[in-house]
Amino acid sequence: MAYLLTHDTQYGPLMDWTASVATSTSGSVKLVLAQTGPSRARGFRHHADPASENATGAGAECATSFAIETLSERNPLHIPWRRLGVECVLETCGVFISVDQCMAHMQAGAKKVVLSTPSPDAPLIVCGVNDEAAKQGKYDVVSAGSGQIVCLAILVKVLKENFGVVEGLASAVQSASSSTRSVDGVAGKDLRSGRGANNIIPTPNAAAKIIARIFPELEGSIASISYHVPTWGASLLDFNVKTEKPVAYEDIKRAFRTAAESELQPFLACAEEPIVSSDVAFDSRSCIFDADAGFSLNKNFFKLVSWYNETAFSVRCLDLIALMHHSCTTAPKKL
Repeated sequence: MAYLLTHDTQYGPLMDWTASVATSTSGSVKLVLAQTGPSRARGFRHHADPASENATGAGAECATSFAIETLSERNPLHIPWRRLGVECVLETCGVFISVDQCMAHMQAGAKKVVLSTPSPDAPLIVCGVNDEAAKQGKYDVVSAGSGQIVCLAILVKVLKENFGVVEGLASAVQSASSSTRSVDGVAGKDLRSGRGANNIIPTPNAAAKIIARIFPELEGSIASISYHVPTWGASLLDFNVKTEKPVAYEDIKRAFRTAAESELQPFLACAEEPIVSSDVAFDSRSCIFDADAGFSLNKNFFKLVSWYNETAFSVRCLDLIALMHHSCTTAPKKL
């Protein structure tokens, strides 16, 4: 783990950081990260916790340091969340994706669980789109969706609130991920997903169906597909959409520009210059609307192009954890 955190093919090394593993007298294993200067890694932003500074007694040479206890446990019931004082768990392994499965974390002491993957029954919460319920503490287990889902949800929100949405087709040009195979291998029902990374691989996905959980009036009106390509960094979302109101493409650009400068500023950006995937690979906003790449067929049918990346989705997971944790600390106590 220490090696993986300080060496990364995509994001580069964490310069001026050291990682080591320490074992306490009680037998617990901790990963110790120490920063001796400002990080120069691409896309890496560290917000120092004053309480953790100089925790290892390294003096002025160590700007920030902290220890992370590491555990090896397959069963969430046996993870000592209560002893560790953990209130909100980010479930990322992809195995425990239902509400019932995640209840094991809560039985072990956690109060809230955020899934970094779509769930069959946990509510989908997209920050900036439908996060009011999470702020009010209505749910104990929620799903953050995926980078593609968040990007599409933001697109639909802006379009729906300004022009109305009749129907749409979303095509994601998806960059390589941890599931991408380097060579051909055995696959499940979708035989093409087993092909090597040097191909363009069409893959069905359920992003549009999941979006209908946020916008139920659009159920059955939006469909989606992914094309996996051998690139790194950002992915592209091509959205062909029919609007209720007849408008010009300039009106759509103006609506996205306004939203990016106001209520959706942390989540949406409007790119006016000719960009490519590597230009937005480390952007923390979940939807980079490419104003110059889209166009109109007529006054009701448009092609919209936007970008998303895993960096931004990681930030959204952290945003959702913050909302869920805030609801833990502010919710009225039951009598």
